[in-house]
Amino acid sequence: MISGINISAKISYNESMKQKRLFGISWWIGLGLFLALIGWMFVDIMQREGGFGRSADVLVMGTNAGFKPFEYKQGDEIVGFDVDLAQEIARSMNKELVIEDMAFDGLLPALDSGQVDMVVAGMSVTPDRAKNALFSDPYYAAAQRMIVKKGSPIRNKYQLEGKKIGVQLGTTGDVLASNINGSKVSQFPTAPSVLTELN
Repeated sequence: MISGINISAKISYNESMKQKRLFGISWWIGLGLFLALIGWMFVDIMQREGGFGRSADVLVMGTNAGFKPFEYKQGDEIVGFDVDLAQEIARSMNKELVIEDMAFDGLLPALDSGQVDMVVAGMSVTPDRAKNALFSDPYYAAAQRMIVKKGSPIRNKYQLEGKKIGVQLGTTGDVLASNINGSKVSQFPTAPSVLTELN
């Protein structure tokens, strides 16, 4: 009987030690994963804020290359008045210009997150946009225009009430169209896709 109690106590003691060792290993693995996650978050924040990961000699321009003659694609290259203007800004800062082409409605979020340094995209100043970005003095007076099929009786915005309207997502035209009574607004990522839908 006495030897049976000793064997039982040894087994119980060994199991207890294994559980403690397993807990210790799990704790260290958990701590390592936690520190790796914190480190990854720190690197991500620093890259977004320009702390590192981006060359100090680079100026990143965000644009939506579908607004000829301001920014558009010519083969694989993005060209236009806004690109020339951005090149001059970069040159005056002794930096190389890098152009990021993206959806128009993603430009201000990209600026806000630090993905781009500036947005040059034929963007009209609106009160909502001015809350989140600092705009230059206007260098072009733009007006909104509508495009209708040839032979359409529609001649002004008042005749759009109750009609289907296609717009580029996030543009001033998108905002204006949403204020037309009874209209059904369809949003598209690019201006050419709006025109394709019209046809």
